[in-house]
Amino acid sequence: MKKASVQYVIVLVLFLVLLFLGCSKQNKADFFENGALATAAPIATDIGVQVFKQGGNAFDVAVAVAFALAVVHPEAGNIGGGGFAVIRDGKTGEIKALDFREKAPLAAHEKMYLDSSGTVIEGLSTLGALSVGVPGTIAGLYELWKTYGTLEWKDLVSLSAALADSGFVLDKYQSVSFKEYKEELNSFEETAAFYFPGGKSLEPGERIAFAELSRTLSLIAEQGPSAFYQGEIADSIVATMQHRGGIITRADLEGYTTSWREPIHFKFDSLDIYSMPPPSSGGLVMAQILKIFEKFDFTKFGPDSTGYIHLFCEAARLAYADRSRHLGDPEYYEVPDFLLDDSYLSMRRSLIDPSHAKSSQEIQPGAFQNPESKQTTHFSVADKSGNIVAFIYSSRSSYCSKLAVLGCGFLLNN
Repeated sequence: MKKASVQYVIVLVLFLVLLFLGCSKQNKADFFENGALATAAPIATDIGVQVFKQGGNAFDVAVAVAFALAVVHPEAGNIGGGGFAVIRDGKTGEIKALDFREKAPLAAHEKMYLDSSGTVIEGLSTLGALSVGVPGTIAGLYELWKTYGTLEWKDLVSLSAALADSGFVLDKYQSVSFKEYKEELNSFEETAAFYFPGGKSLEPGERIAFAELSRTLSLIAEQGPSAFYQGEIADSIVATMQHRGGIITRADLEGYTTSWREPIHFKFDSLDIYSMPPPSSGGLVMAQILKIFEKFDFTKFGPDSTGYIHLFCEAARLAYADRSRHLGDPEYYEVPDFLLDDSYLSMRRSLIDPSHAKSSQEIQPGAFQNPESKQTTHFSVADKSGNIVAFIYSSRSSYCSKLAVLGCGFLLNN
């Protein structure tokens, strides 16, 4: 986070972390002039601060940061993936959700990752061209900028084009990350050439640059999303698909659209919380956990107490069980409207024994368990005018499908 000197003060109250830790008697307030920004990469944060200093608002900063993360944090930052944003318009106070997730290609079908006996073919949905969905990041960023941005699109994207061209010094995290995924990144020679120049694993303190990515970003800066979905980059994506056995076509790229959605909104204690609706499951799952949680008395529990952890886990298991059955893409699946109903949540809460954990076999339709992953990154921006952007985008697996677009220098999602 950085400070810049302008007249007004904005307060970011980072309350959700404290709530999840059970620290009901603690408060944390940080004060920033002009705006506040938090990202996963210091270089991306620096670019965001630069945009603030140039007079940009939170939406301008979000666009610049997202492109920067695609350069310096390729494990999750991307232009070949997709994601979500929940925003607040400082002028009107309106809170909206932007959906720019990847979409299935027109030729996709439900059995495309199965063999003739109906068994899943390992790796087919995660590695290589057939795993790729139609990317949404560029369309999402352009929609965000077109609706709320104030600076020139070209100027915002060119910052990252210049960064990719000049390169940056690897920190320990990024160096270790490249090494950790070296075997998978070497699956395709065009990918290995980016991250292991001359076949060498770079050490912390060494510089890495991406000339092809710089050229791609320059095209996007000059031509906007048309370069990606109809122009030269689209041609390269289709050529990569044909070369590597993928199914994305020009029709898929030209037909991609984003969607503005009504956010999930619920109250927890005295707080109003807004989050992403389906096709994201995060907002509803978080709402269920907190609303189930809300009726218990936590005054006797410390943040690391077994009692607190037990109740949180039980509430989370119930919410994830509902996730596995009831949450999907609303364009293809009717998400039930009762999931945040008080009577329904009361019934679900009654399934919790405060003294004993239930077996997961007893929780229908089944508990969902998965380790925390690194392939998704979130950043938050707020400015002096009350504009706020909570932005999350993903490539699904770390370093996406491991497949780079021929001549373009970026990875495609899976």
